[in-house]
Amino acid sequence: MLKDFINLLNVLATPTDVFASLKERPRWVVAFVVITIVSIAIAWLMIPFKQQIALVALSGRLSGARLHQVLSMAGRFSYIGLAEVPFTLIIKWAVVAAILFLLCYLLEAPNELKYRKFFAVVVFSEVILLFMSVVNILILYLKGAGNVQSVADLAPVDVYAGLGFLVKANGKNLPLYSLLSNINVFAIWYIITLTVGVSVLTGYRKLKSAGIVTAVWFLGVVLQVVMAFIAGNSPFGKGM
Repeated sequence: MLKDFINLLNVLATPTDVFASLKERPRWVVAFVVITIVSIAIAWLMIPFKQQIALVALSGRLSGARLHQVLSMAGRFSYIGLAEVPFTLIIKWAVVAAILFLLCYLLEAPNELKYRKFFAVVVFSEVILLFMSVVNILILYLKGAGNVQSVADLAPVDVYAGLGFLVKANGKNLPLYSLLSNINVFAIWYIITLTVGVSVLTGYRKLKSAGIVTAVWFLGVVLQVVMAFIAGNSPFGKGM
């Protein structure tokens, strides 16, 4: 158990050694527990900022007791949503691992290739994105909830560490903003880390592994762009 916890930290510095260990013993339960606990904590810390967005969006349309009632209901749903975090993580990891496994299988990966090894690699690679979330929540609290006006403001790290600053994050530009903000230091770090994992599992060269990982990552970005388009055409996305 302690070794699994140490490996989770070592992904940040020595991913090749960690993934070589996972290739032999693809254990991921400890990593799942740690990542889930931290993710729930971050989601809980995000609630005041989401409530601020709801306040900005609804204050011009509701007032008094009705506004308080709607905000209170939204707050309760936010807390209920914390219970969904572990299931969301599992589903995301399962899908990413399945796509990676399928692509490698189609590209004539070694016969000993196992799905559970890909799943373990994806789980441990998540620590990069978890680190990004920690940095993001720290920036939000430094700025204060009063500076949050729309859903785009919930991810300041995308602006400070990515290309999100090139486009104004309003309703019309939200899809383009979502695309550019995904091109950031942490995303590149995540792609590199997952590339190392795929290379270790399959024996592929880094360039081939990077192509596979980047393709899967891009599919995720396309999904986020679609969701941003929907959000950009909603009252909350417009910050109204």
